[in-house]
Amino acid sequence: MPHAAQLWRDFAAEAALPPADIEPVAAWIERTAKHMDGAATGDLAHFLDADLQVLGKPPAAYAAYARQIRLEYCHVSPAVFPAARAQAMETFLKAERLYFTDEAHARLEARARHNVASEIRRLRAGAPGAS
Repeated sequence: MPHAAQLWRDFAAEAALPPADIEPVAAWIERTAKHMDGAATGDLAHFLDADLQVLGKPPAAYAAYARQIRLEYCHVSPAVFPAARAQAMETFLKAERLYFTDEAHARLEARARHNVASEIRRLRAGAPGAS
């Protein structure tokens, strides 16, 4: 399956967008793979915050998101998924802050950390729906 940034490049080319407008967005998309690696300001900060806004949803909405992620990774063995997902989510908890803009940080940070920590506990405990 093509990488999301390549899908963007293909779409942008078909839409005849100016080349100077294509690569910055492709770079933002690629940055989501290493979300917490380095600083982000301006439009990139808003883009990355939008990408992680789901972490700060109310708990029921976050639980639905976690179930969707498991479906997205249905090809990953139930013996492997919980530990791998927990490890990936722990990178967020280790970050000083999840959101780059002050607005998103103030509005979403506490609930996002609670949701992520709760998901990690469920995954580590082998709770139903965790795999």
